[in-house]
Amino acid sequence: MFNIFEQPVLFFVAALISLIYLYISTLERKFYWLSLLILICLAFLNLFLKEQFFFFSPKTITILEILLPIAAAGLSIWLIISIIRLHDRSSLIWLLPLILTIAGFGIDWLVKTDMEKIKLTINTARRAVEQQDLKLFSSVISDKYKDSFHPDKQALLGHFGSYFAQPLCDSVKWPSKKIDIKQDTATVDAVFFLTFNQNSFVVREYIYTTASVALKIFLNKEADRRWKIADVEITEVNNQPFVWSAVGR
Repeated sequence: MFNIFEQPVLFFVAALISLIYLYISTLERKFYWLSLLILICLAFLNLFLKEQFFFFSPKTITILEILLPIAAAGLSIWLIISIIRLHDRSSLIWLLPLILTIAGFGIDWLVKTDMEKIKLTINTARRAVEQQDLKLFSSVISDKYKDSFHPDKQALLGHFGSYFAQPLCDSVKWPSKKIDIKQDTATVDAVFFLTFNQNSFVVREYIYTTASVALKIFLNKEADRRWKIADVEITEVNNQPFVWSAVGR
């Protein structure tokens, strides 16, 4: 069912339309259109960053995730102030885009969609593998976890704990994914690209420095409305059929 509180982008679209109206009604439009183009570019850059279209280091991504919203917010505020100065101060029409923008940011911050929560869960698992953080990895695994190789969550954590005890991956990316949500369950088909540490057992024993791993991930919405991973199946490694049992303990 459509829920406007899970669609904060509509507020931004409405704010954009009202800003365009104000731009058109000004005489000095050229500079404002350029500023609007910069805002759109920042929005797309932020989208590409979230979808991991760029292969930046984790530290660079963290910095960009902080700087991009600040840059966009600063430019938006500057534009609104400039418009206020050009318009009749007794008119309140300039408040419309400001109110809509604040509403959009507020709802986007307060309300997370299921899609966003699922991406956050998978991305947290990805970071946990990259940072070899078993506690962080455990936080996104359901207590009812079970796959074709691991009978329960503890078996999975024991398996990954042995990998995390030694150098493993320098980076883990997942630019390719398909997410299917059905009420309280979701299925994610994703391809992860791993760059192994030069001292890892994979490089020593298999002479692989990189690998693509296709996974089918099943998630359940828990009682606290958080999405957690309930099952993971390996389907391919480097475009070849693969299963958990081939990994071994």
